[in-house]
Amino acid sequence: MISSCLIGLTFLPQAGADYEALVTPDDNGCRLALTRLEQQGATIARDPVPFSRIRTKCE
Repeated sequence: MISSCLIGLTFLPQAGADYEALVTPDDNGCRLALTRLEQQGATIARDPVPFSRIRTKCE
């Protein structure tokens, strides 16, 4: 599923993502918030995070 938001970005959900990007509409367009994902209590993300490692949702 491809999600688009008012800021003109298109996000493709990625399997095995380290971060989740939650896009929510607001008065100025959209807000993008990154949340680091964890697996079995250990953080699996490393910085910097390439865009291909971000799993996204649009609400």
